[in-house]
Amino acid sequence: MLLLAYAEKHMPTAIFKPLLYASISLFLAGNVLLYIGIRCPKCNAILGYHIVFSAGKADQCPRCRNNF
Repeated sequence: MLLLAYAEKHMPTAIFKPLLYASISLFLAGNVLLYIGIRCPKCNAILGYHIVFSAGKADQCPRCRNNF
């Protein structure tokens, strides 16, 4: 996305818009997969952002307290 922000002035609009929409859709799809893709092996609770944005190391499930 940073590369596209820099290249906006130097690219024709016909090439820039499809690349922009593709990069935004990949970013959003990655966030959705991150959110629903990481689950607890014991209780199957969604852990997604809890593990990624925890201040310390997430070593147990916040729901069932199962150690990883």
